[in-house]
Amino acid sequence: MDEPETGIILWAIEWINENLTKLGATAVYTLFLMTIMGLLRGFIRKRRQHDEDSKQESSFRKLCKYESALDTLHKYGGSITANVLLVRSRVSVSTSKVRRALSCLTKRHPLLRTMIDRRKVYFDGKKRIEKYLKEMEVTNFAEHHLRLKATTADKWITVFERELQKQFPPKGPLWRFVMLKEQFDPEKKTYFNAFVLSTHFLICDGVSALAFFKEFLDYLNSEGQDVENETSFKLLPTFSNLIHHHASAKSLSALLDERAKTIIHKLFSRLQTKAQKPCKNIFTSKFSPVILKNPTVFKKTCILPMSLSKIEVNQLVRVCQKRQCTVHGAFTAAASIAMSVLLDDSDNEGFTTIPASVQINTRKYCSPVAKTCHLGCFVLNCSFESKAKPSAEFWEVAKYSSDAIHQAITEGKHLQGVRLNLPYSSQNIPLGELSNDDTVAGRTADLFNISNLGKYVNESFGEGEQPLSFAGFYHAVAEHNVGPVFSHNIATVNGTLFWGMTYHTNVVVDKVARNYADLVLATLKKAVEKP
Repeated sequence: MDEPETGIILWAIEWINENLTKLGATAVYTLFLMTIMGLLRGFIRKRRQHDEDSKQESSFRKLCKYESALDTLHKYGGSITANVLLVRSRVSVSTSKVRRALSCLTKRHPLLRTMIDRRKVYFDGKKRIEKYLKEMEVTNFAEHHLRLKATTADKWITVFERELQKQFPPKGPLWRFVMLKEQFDPEKKTYFNAFVLSTHFLICDGVSALAFFKEFLDYLNSEGQDVENETSFKLLPTFSNLIHHHASAKSLSALLDERAKTIIHKLFSRLQTKAQKPCKNIFTSKFSPVILKNPTVFKKTCILPMSLSKIEVNQLVRVCQKRQCTVHGAFTAAASIAMSVLLDDSDNEGFTTIPASVQINTRKYCSPVAKTCHLGCFVLNCSFESKAKPSAEFWEVAKYSSDAIHQAITEGKHLQGVRLNLPYSSQNIPLGELSNDDTVAGRTADLFNISNLGKYVNESFGEGEQPLSFAGFYHAVAEHNVGPVFSHNIATVNGTLFWGMTYHTNVVVDKVARNYADLVLATLKKAVEKP
C-alpha cells in the first residue's frame, strides 16, 4: 500500500481507537470500512493518474477542499486580512508612482489577478458548489484596486479596522489597497504615509503581506528601475497538494470517488459529533459576551498596536536563550499569565489551563518549497494548552509553553485540518452555527492565538540612505464572527518588534481588552528587565 494511503488509514484507526469507548458499534463499522479502503489501491492509483493528467492551466485551477473551507469562512465574515505599512520619507509619495508599483506587482503575482469562480454542479441529484481560482479580465489592476482616503496617515487604525469589515465581491478582486492622506512634519522635514492592504486570506497570509510590502517599497525607492523586468511567478498547486507529503496522508477527496467521499464525510461527522464535547470558552463563561447585553452592538475586529524597541528585543532574545526557552514561549507565557489574572478565581489556588493556538508557517514543508516571496496562505493553526496563575514564575511558564507548543507540533496537531480538509476540525462545529451562537459570541475554545512572523532585517525594508524608509507594520485577520477571544499578531522588522493585539466589540468591552493588552506587555517587560 502506498504511504499516503497507509497514513490516512492508520491515522483514522488511531483516532477511532482513542475514542472507542465513546463510539461503540459505530467504531467497529468504521474499522471494517477502513479495511475496505485498503483494498481500493488499484482504483486509487488510476484516480491519481487521472488527476495528474488533468492538471489545470497556470491561470486557472480548482480549489482544494481545505482552500474551499477558507472561502466558506469568508461567507461568515472571516478570512479577511488587513495589513498596514507605515513609511517615512524625505520626498512626497505621488499617487502615480503608487499606481505603477501596484501594476508591477499584479503582473508579477498571479494571485493578485484572480477571482473565485463558484459553480453549481449536481451529483446524484444534489446541488453543490465547486470553486476555482480564475484570472480576471480586468487589465488595469492599479486603477481597479487603489483607493485614496482623506483620512490622515496617523489615523490608519480607523481605515484598518474598517477594511476588516468588508467582504470581497463575488466577481473579484480578492484584494484592496488604500493610500491614506500624506502628512508632513515641518520640524523634521519628513513625510509620513500609511498604506493598507486588505486581502482574502486565501491569497495572502502575514508573511505574504510583508513580501508584498517589501516589493512595493523597493519599487518606490528604485524609481521602477530593474523592478518591472523581474520574473513573474506561476500559480502554485493547491495547498493540500503542496503539503500532502508532510502530512503523510492525502485528503480523502483525493483518494476516493464522489460516493465514497460522501459516505466517509458523513461517517466522520457522526463519529466526531459523538466524541466531541460542545464548544465551551472559559473566558465567555466568566465574562458574559457584550452581544448578550447589547444585541444591537456593531460587530467589528479592533486592533491595539504595541511595539518593543531594538534594545528590548535584543534583551528578550538573550534572556530566552539563557532560560532555554523560545521567544514564542515567552510571548505565550506573558499572554497566559495576563489571562490568568483576568480569570483569577480566589477559590482556585492551582494553575489555570489556558486553551490557545499558534500559527505555523508551512512554507518549508511544501513540495515544491513555497518561498517567502510567494503570495498565498501557507499557515496552519496548532492548538495546545498552557498553564498559568497570577503568582506563577514567568520563566517556568515560558519553558512549559515552549515545550507544549513543540509537543503539539511533533504530534502533528496542526495537520489535522488538512487531513480532513477542515480548518476548524478540532472544533467540529459548523461555522454558521458557531457564528450565530451569541452565548459564546462565535468564540472557539481558544482564549488567544499567536501569529509570530519572525525577523526581517536591514535590506528587507529600505534601511539606510534611501528616499523612503520603513516605519512600521501591523497585520490582523477578521475574527469578530468566528475565532478566539484575542489574537496577538507579531513581526520583527529591522530589529523593532511590532505587536498588534486584536479583540472584538461583540465579545469584550474596550476597557477589559486594553487592560489585558497592558497586562501582557507589562508582564513581558518585567520578566525581561528582571530575569
